[in-house]
Amino acid sequence: MNPPASSPPGKRLFTRIPFETDAVLSTFPGKHECTLADISLKGALVERIAPWPIQTGSPCSLQIKLADGATTIHMAGEVVHVEAGRLGLRCTEIDLESITNLRRLVELNLGDEAALHREISAMLQVDK
Repeated sequence: MNPPASSPPGKRLFTRIPFETDAVLSTFPGKHECTLADISLKGALVERIAPWPIQTGSPCSLQIKLADGATTIHMAGEVVHVEAGRLGLRCTEIDLESITNLRRLVELNLGDEAALHREISAMLQVDK
């Protein structure tokens, strides 16, 4: 397990978990292989394997297959920043199975159940 990425105080509500694995980002007009760099309860940072045109605000969906090969996380979202081969994504929709898998991943990497509950509470407040 990697330690959680540090974030400036007051800037981020959700801890980013460094987690490198293959992923597929679907945008108009197609699907693109990428590498997940980190993930949180409300988004992800991916690295492009090959360049493709994309702009901030573009809708997308991200599919992440975890190490066991059977567990996946699928989230719909939008591109919030594009820089030097990396894309920041904000999650706008996630199904129950995926959020359960993501919650477990965050819980294992945070190592602090109280911190996880604070993040879930913050996520529920942000979504209101």
